[in-house]
Amino acid sequence: MSDAAWVGIGTLVLNSGIALLTLGLGVGKVTRAIEKSMEAKFETHRTETDKKLDIIQERTGEMGAALRQKITDVEFYVRDNYVSSGTMDKIMILFGDNMRLQFESLKASLEEVKARLERDRV
Repeated sequence: MSDAAWVGIGTLVLNSGIALLTLGLGVGKVTRAIEKSMEAKFETHRTETDKKLDIIQERTGEMGAALRQKITDVEFYVRDNYVSSGTMDKIMILFGDNMRLQFESLKASLEEVKARLERDRV
């Protein structure tokens, strides 16, 4: 081959290498630009989503507090308007009698356990 042919082949290889290098750098720049753009969009979306979640949590907390207050109001209304003092006295007496029976039963059970423990100890 002549010198001109070798120079031509060398020039072609050199130009191809430079073109590939430039293309690679260009693709890298485009990739970085896309990444920055996507990061900005994700950050904006994340910020908006966080704000919306804070609002939802605040409203949910307020709903829970309002619901608890309404339940308390209804309980007091029912107590004040539908339960007479005589009925309440009867309920309290029955409740006291029931508690007394339960405690007596518990006391008898404990005494029985104590007796078993003393008998088994001997």
